[in-house]
Amino acid sequence: DAKSAYGAIVYQKAPSLLRVLAFNIGEDNFREGVRTFLRDHAYANAEWSDLIAAFSRSSGKDLKPWAGAWVEQRGMPQVEIDWACDSGRISSFRIRQKDALDEGHVWPIRTQVLLGRRGTVGEIVAAALDGASAAVPGAIGKSCPDYVFGNYEDEAYGQFLLDPRSQAAVVAELPQITDPFLRTLLWGALWDSVRELRMAPAEYSALALRLLPAEKDPELAVSVLGRLRVAYSDYLSDSQRGAIAEP
Repeated sequence: DAKSAYGAIVYQKAPSLLRVLAFNIGEDNFREGVRTFLRDHAYANAEWSDLIAAFSRSSGKDLKPWAGAWVEQRGMPQVEIDWACDSGRISSFRIRQKDALDEGHVWPIRTQVLLGRRGTVGEIVAAALDGASAAVPGAIGKSCPDYVFGNYEDEAYGQFLLDPRSQAAVVAELPQITDPFLRTLLWGALWDSVRELRMAPAEYSALALRLLPAEKDPELAVSVLGRLRVAYSDYLSDSQRGAIAEP
């Protein structure tokens, strides 16, 4: 069990958090922090706190609270967005987080939110929260989107869940999204919907079987195939499996 947890934390969470840190302090400050860390600890041992100290010096920010939240406490946030429109414009927009383990933790989150529209790229607005929820004033007054996705460009860490309206729009729009990275993120969000009992495994399986033949990105195709296998073997009933299996 310990070996299994080590692999997931080191090879999945660690690089994601380094990406998040670079987004939070800026690429130039991140690179300077790496140089400072390597210079100060050349041919010597170092700890996590030494790396954070180097990034704090390069960015001029005290990153100990950030590091404590993301590394020294377990779990991750489930992030959702509540939004509404009036007369074709966004009238309310809030981002909120919940501890996936129900232990009461909160995390400092900085992210980019996609206001997705069918047939177009959409708009990006910045969002941030340090507590349970926060308003996103930059979204107010913008044209009403077809869907909202809370982690555009994957600059934040957590489980970013789709609201029901956005989920339905993403299902309809996926074939028209040309950006493979955005498609990957949205496929991941739909799989999170399955895992959180917000999307039926049979619906996800039908969508995967319909769209996979046209998918040109090999890594994304392998990812969706892997999730389809899990849905087929672990989530579907015998009658559902029989309906989609070859005779």
